[in-house]
Amino acid sequence: MQPAVTELSAEPQHPSGAVWEGGPTLLGYDLAPSPEGIELALYWRAGPRPEAQLARFVHAVGSRGEMVAQADGAPENGGIPFTAWRPGEIVTDRVRLAGNAGETGMSYRVGWYDPRTGVRAPVRDAGGVRLPDGYVTLRP
Repeated sequence: MQPAVTELSAEPQHPSGAVWEGGPTLLGYDLAPSPEGIELALYWRAGPRPEAQLARFVHAVGSRGEMVAQADGAPENGGIPFTAWRPGEIVTDRVRLAGNAGETGMSYRVGWYDPRTGVRAPVRDAGGVRLPDGYVTLRP
């Protein structure tokens, strides 16, 4: 098993602090345009060892609220599944969204859900306020 990373090597471009119940904390994120669209680096700190497998979603949303791209599934962590993340471990999750996901005016919705039921995990922002739809909105 690879050693746990417990410190970020550099501060994210955009700090967050959102915390999911039964899931991790989003420490922050980086956004970078790519020839195919946009690349996000999401920096997660694992919480208590989860009892259920959760899936991560990222939705690119246009200026009128329309979803233009999405990436759902297991987060990247060197092949280590979410349920094996160690408490306090930092995971860098790289997500690529194709097409016009990198155009001006986009925002990105990020959250966690139970893939068996589709139910989203509740989330609180860095100030402790519960967000109503189970996601945080990331902006460039």
